Amino acid sequence: VISSINFAYIYQIVFAIIVGLTANLVHTIQTAAKHHHPHGDQEMSMKDKQFHDNKRLRAERNSYICFGCLFLFLVIVQLYVLLKRLIQLQKETEQKDNKHAALEKQVKNNASNAGLVEVAKALDKGDKGKTKP
Repeated sequence: VISSINFAYIYQIVFAIIVGLTANLVHTIQTAAKHHHPHGDQEMSMKDKQFHDNKRLRAERNSYICFGCLFLFLVIVQLYVLLKRLIQLQKETEQKDNKHAALEKQVKNNASNAGLVEVAKALDKGDKGKTKP
C-alpha cells in the first residue's frame, strides 16, 4: 500500500506543513510569553488576574499541543520514508535473487551441456573418419 502511494509534490507538501506548524509554534510561544508577566499586579483585580492567568495557561497549552503535533508529524514522515526505503530494498533484493537463480540455472545448464557438446564433436569427428575409407 505504501509503495503504491506516489505523490508528485510530496516533499513540497511536507515542507509546507512543517513550516506552518513551526510558525504556529513560534506564535503560540510568543503569545505565552506575552501573558507570562502581568503588568501592575497591585492594580489588577482578582477577576483580571484570573482572566490573565487563564489566557497564559491557554497559550501554554496551545504551544504544547503545537509542539506535539510538529513532533508527531516529523515522526510519521520519518516512518513513511523508512517504510518506503524498506519496500524498495526488498524489491531490489528480490530482483537480485531472481537474477541469481536464473544465472545459477544457466551455469548448471551450460555445465551439463558442455559435456554433450564434447560428445557431439567427438561423434562428428568419428563420423567424418568413417566416411573416408
